[in-house]
Amino acid sequence: ARIGTQVLKDWDERALVPPGWLADPRTLTDEWTTFGDRIVQNYPGCTILAVTSNGVARFAVRLAGNSSTIGNKKLGTGALGVLQHDGTSWQVKEWNIRPPLSSS
Repeated sequence: ARIGTQVLKDWDERALVPPGWLADPRTLTDEWTTFGDRIVQNYPGCTILAVTSNGVARFAVRLAGNSSTIGNKKLGTGALGVLQHDGTSWQVKEWNIRPPLSSS
């Protein structure tokens, strides 16, 4: 209610930073690009787990060539996204998925 429904929707779906928030989309995107480049260069063929806030994670999809296919950029609490590098570019394979709960 404090920032408004449309502003929050734009943050979740389009990663548009609400007025007054201290987040720089260009910097966050550049940092994900640097991180992705380091993975490709230093850990080819490896699976890497990155843990971050959902506010920062929503900018990870910008690495991917298919980022426009991801509607809501937000990762819910406890959810994860899977990005894969195919030797040429990054692709989002899964976004905002939740692992199954253990029955034990």
